[in-house]
Formats: sequence, C-alpha cells, structure tokens
Amino acid sequence: MQIQIITFFCVLSIIVGVIDAFAGLKSSLHANEITGNRIALAKFRLNSAPPSFISEPIQSYVNIWTPMMKSIAETGLLPEYVTHWGHGAAMATVIFVVAGLGAAFGWQIRLGNGSGSNFLTLQKSFQEMHPIVMRLAILFFVLGGQGGLVLLACQDKPILESPHAVSALIALSLLFFQSVTPAFFEKGGP
Repeated sequence: MQIQIITFFCVLSIIVGVIDAFAGLKSSLHANEITGNRIALAKFRLNSAPPSFISEPIQSYVNIWTPMMKSIAETGLLPEYVTHWGHGAAMATVIFVVAGLGAAFGWQIRLGNGSGSNFLTLQKSFQEMHPIVMRLAILFFVLGGQGGLVLLACQDKPILESPHAVSALIALSLLFFQSVTPAFFEKGGP
C-alpha cells in the first residue's frame, strides 16, 4: 500500500510537470492554429485570478521586496538575464542537486542499505541524511517560489496567474503531503 501511494503521487507530480511544460507553449501556440504540418495544442489558460484571500497576502509580501529588487536592477547590479532566468536556474539546481541527492539516499534505504553511508552523507547513515536533505529541498523550493514571485513582479508580470504558479503550488502541496505520509506507515523492524 505504501508503494502505491508514493507511486501515485510521483506519477501525479510528473503529470503536473508535463502540463506545466505544455502550458508554457501557450504564448507561441493558439488553439486550432495550424503551424506547418501540425495542429497546435489547445492552449491552457486560467479563466480567473486566484481568490483574493490567497492573492492579496501574497501580493502584499511580494510588494515588500519588489521595490528593492527593481532599484538593484536599475543600478545595474542585477542584470536583466538574472531577473529573467535566475529563478529557473536556482530551481533546477535544487531539483537536480538537493532533491536528487535526497532521492538517491531514499533509494538506498529502499534497497536495504539504510545503515550504510558514503562521502556525501557526512559520516551519517542514509537513513539519517534522507529526511534532513529532503527537508532542505522543501525549504529551498518554498524560498525559491517566493523569489520567483518577486522576480515576476520585477518584470511587471502578474503573479499567481500563470500556469507555472498554479503547477508550482500543486507540486509544493504534493511535496508537503508526501513528507507527512510516513507518519501513517506501519513501523517495521525490531
């Protein structure tokens, strides 16, 4: 049962990622538009902004940091490519390095090597390091999401209305849910 739950949420997060990737095509593809020999995918568009009880506090938080970031950008200390690509680069680093390392530690636990270690575990076991590294990944994802919202606002783009913002909130929710599921598992071992 545990494996089915984890597999379900892994597949669901992959589906969310694929939807996010195809939703990013909406700026270049339009519904029923024929481009070359192919018919473009139907565009994914959010029909309305999020409820005000969600968007107003987040917008207020983003408004705290946006003037400072815009003034740094105006002085030339923050190049435009960092404003545009910084969030993506930071999140790719978190996914591939931190979450990848945590997943590798988790995989070692699944293989029965939980008491083992290597140079990446800092002389701790895989079983000790896995929750630490995955908590750090969650922390970096949450901080990165805030940074992404601020950088969107610096570019004068609406926040929380893009498909990426919606899929990121869904993915963070799934990640938090997955982090609490071990509390419901049976304890094994001696």
